[in-house]
Amino acid sequence: MKCGDERKEYHAISQNIEDYIDFKEANLIRLDEFLKDALDDFDVVSSLKVKHDNFDALRLRIEGDRAIVEYGIRRKVEEYEEIEEDEQTEVRGKYIVEWHLAGKEKIKDGLAVEFLAKIIEKEKGFSKAKSKTLWQKIAEVKVPEFISEVKEGFLKYKSTMEKAKKLDEEITRIDRAIDTFMICMGLQKMR
Repeated sequence: MKCGDERKEYHAISQNIEDYIDFKEANLIRLDEFLKDALDDFDVVSSLKVKHDNFDALRLRIEGDRAIVEYGIRRKVEEYEEIEEDEQTEVRGKYIVEWHLAGKEKIKDGLAVEFLAKIIEKEKGFSKAKSKTLWQKIAEVKVPEFISEVKEGFLKYKSTMEKAKKLDEEITRIDRAIDTFMICMGLQKMR
């Protein structure tokens, strides 16, 4: 183990949300329906209602009391001379994802929004229909409804991840203490 290496794997703790929620039991609903329930009045970027294009990714960011939905267009890294990662660009292996605003609004149900953020980052089955606008494609993405069973599973997942984070901090603290001790022992032997 390298000194200061903070990346740990939990072999006893699953980090897959699917292991805490039985998605086969959850109803799938359209993303726009989910947003109506979780946000006050979702404000879609008007150009998306007429713009026809494809996208490769979706994400939801939380900023204070607002939820921001963005769609990502994937391009090859070679198409860029210099890459500076920020909120609008993200490097994923051989690709860059350029993020664009789809819409935002005030959060009504914070837990549902956190759940949605976790779910849509794994979504890959986006419509490529040329006859549909970008917003139609985004709105049609199917996500699990945030019913009580899903909420219960998500709370278990969230609690487990919080425990895992604390465990990681404790492991890192102990690891650093051992490294420091070993360095001190090595220095004493050298004297």
